[in-house]
Amino acid sequence: EITGLVSILADLGIEKIRLTGGEPLLRPKLEDLINSLAKINKIKSISMTTNGMLLSNKVKLLKDAGLGSVNISLDTFRPDRFKAMTGVDGLSKVLDAVDKAHHFGLKVKINTVVVRGWNNEEIVDFANFARDTGHTVRFIEFMPLDGSGIWQSNLVFSKKEMVKIISER
Repeated sequence: EITGLVSILADLGIEKIRLTGGEPLLRPKLEDLINSLAKINKIKSISMTTNGMLLSNKVKLLKDAGLGSVNISLDTFRPDRFKAMTGVDGLSKVLDAVDKAHHFGLKVKINTVVVRGWNNEEIVDFANFARDTGHTVRFIEFMPLDGSGIWQSNLVFSKKEMVKIISER
């Protein structure tokens, strides 16, 4: 069904596909879907947004199927904070996924949600990571998409504040 829909959309001018969802890597045989999407002539790129926890073991398979880039959600470089934010002890898995994705030729972008009082002191660490690795880091303001009930306006760390901190350091 997805391939059929993308074929129709490609005929209407869509050229880029991004696989998102809850976590795309939980989908059985994701590589088969990517392979079928890659065969659609008018599709020029296929990317995926993932939390990175399951990526390391499948990255080569996904690249070979036609995946061109990944956006990996990563909000901290601190193992204890990662566990507190995600509920799992998986920072090393995500960092390994970043390295393997790069190694196998995928373009890597890091999505970092900055939350005041949680991880805003790591902004410069992420900027340095971008500079040192060449990976794009996209700083995302904490937004009121509040299924969890934790959003508060005082937790928002603005783009202007982020740019100021990076510029000063």
